[in-house]
Amino acid sequence: MAPFSPQSGPPAYRISILGQEYLVPDDKLIWIFQDLGMIRHASKFCWNGDCKNCVIRFKPGPNSEEITERACQTSAIEGMSITEMPREFYLVRSP
Repeated sequence: MAPFSPQSGPPAYRISILGQEYLVPDDKLIWIFQDLGMIRHASKFCWNGDCKNCVIRFKPGPNSEEITERACQTSAIEGMSITEMPREFYLVRSP
């Protein structure tokens, strides 16, 4: 991805969240989920990695193994696919 410049705008990545494609900014996934309206109860998250309520499963690329990690500690990357989000914490939309 090209470096940020005022002419090009901030970096953006194409990612898949439960099968639905999104163009998202270069940020931690938890903030992206919040911007997309996918956070069910903001008070259930610590936002810094201590509570582990934001754990998701994802593939960094099409031929990658699934990884389980906290969304607050994981940045969006081009081509990643979020495959699992706990419904008790996230508003999961069907494609």
